[in-house]
Amino acid sequence: MFKSLRSILLLGVLTLGVPASLLAQMEEVTPGGMEAYRNVFIAYTVVWLLVGGWILSISRRLNAVAKRMDA
Repeated sequence: MFKSLRSILLLGVLTLGVPASLLAQMEEVTPGGMEAYRNVFIAYTVVWLLVGGWILSISRRLNAVAKRMDA
């Protein structure tokens, strides 16, 4: 269980690090400024956090079902 949880957490950390690194690499300034990009990256991060929470919720429920089946 802990190996899969570590894998999920590592994937989440790596995925959440992508928008920040892409934002840091942007060199040209867009006509609307960086605000539009910032909002997209914030939304992207929120969605990944929700997906990660959903995956953790499913894994906890499956573990509870497996424990009940073993008993």
